[in-house]
This record gives sequence, C-alpha cells and structure tokens, in this order.
Amino acid sequence: PPPPPLLHSPTLATPAPLYSLPYRFPSLVVAVGAGKVFVMALNEESPLFSACSVYNASDLEHVCSFGLWNNEESIEWRGGLAATASRLFVADPLRHCIDVFALGDWSKGEKPKPISRLGEKGKLPGQFLQPRGLALLDDRLIVAEFHGQRLQVLTLEGLPLQVIPTASHLVSVSVSSEQVICGAVTGGPNQLLPPAVINSGSTFSDGHFGISLLVFSVRPH
Repeated sequence: PPPPPLLHSPTLATPAPLYSLPYRFPSLVVAVGAGKVFVMALNEESPLFSACSVYNASDLEHVCSFGLWNNEESIEWRGGLAATASRLFVADPLRHCIDVFALGDWSKGEKPKPISRLGEKGKLPGQFLQPRGLALLDDRLIVAEFHGQRLQVLTLEGLPLQVIPTASHLVSVSVSSEQVICGAVTGGPNQLLPPAVINSGSTFSDGHFGISLLVFSVRPH
C-alpha cells in the first residue's frame, strides 16, 4: 500500500483576504514564532510600502497589524522575516539593514516595537547589500544578500560569525537542522525581485533569469 500522506488538506484559513488592497506579485513573506504567524505583503498601489499582520498560529485569529499603508507608521519594502519568542527580525533591502522588533504582551494588544537595527550598507562582515532572506538556526541569524551575493551567519545581536561568498543573487533562505537552502537568481539585470518560490531542487529558467537552489550543509555542534 502507498505510504500515508505527509500533508493533509488545509484545516485553517484566514476568513478573508489578509489585506483589502491587492497583492503585488503577489509577494507574501511568512514567519512563525512565539505561537504567532507574521505575514508581510506589498501594496500594489504603493509598491515601496508594506504592512505586517500578526495571527495566532493555532486558529489564525488576527492579533494586530503594524506598518499600515497610508499611515505614519508605514514601513518601506521589507524582505524576509524571522521570529523568536521575544523578537521579530525584518530585512530591509532598501536601507541595507535588519530591523529588530520587540514582541510585546499580545493580551494587552501591544504591537511589535522597533528596538534596534543590525548592520548598514557595506561589504564588510556584518554589513549588507540588500539583505533579502532571513532564517533562524538555533540562536543564530542566517542572512541571504541579493546584491551582496553572500550568505552570512550572525548572532542575534548582529555579531558576524561567518561569511560565505556566492556567485548568485540570493533572494530567500530556509533552514533545517542539517541544511541551509537558498533560492538564488543568476543572470539578468541587477534589480529587486520578489521572493522566489522553488518547488524542487532542479535549476530552471523563466527566459530572463535562471533560478537555482544553493544547499549548504550544517556542521553539528
């Protein structure tokens, strides 16, 4: 008999579109941490502005939103997200840095508050050229750079631990206990692109850009 399916049909879904305005690309970036789901999307009408909404992971009940469009709290186009129990990390490709938000008391309706900024524009370790993908590996932050064409490993306070040069524009990163996998763009003009969605390990081309995966092994520690 065939093995039982690994994934089942969706059991939860948001009751309506996450935002009243249409998506751009569409380009959702989702992170899970602290029992919450963080969702970022771009505004089709003002593509340099995005909003982040927070949902309970258990029932997808909306908790709060921040960086609202057409609001003094608007935040410019952000890249990847990563979340711990107490902090949310948001890549900012336009400012070449990573913003850190403190997660407040959800029961009191407290929204995430910016507390620090990691890195700045540059080519040195701990600096960035358009950071796009973020992921957490234990107590380390993995950063994939687009124009920097590097994968960096940092402490959660931004101290650089390792820099791995690549020959590709990195757009996304995902981790497991054994591997770090990056979505990469090769060829074509140097421009901002939506996060890549790759379904297999094969390399393919859309006629303009080559999309590939870069797989890094994780040393046991």
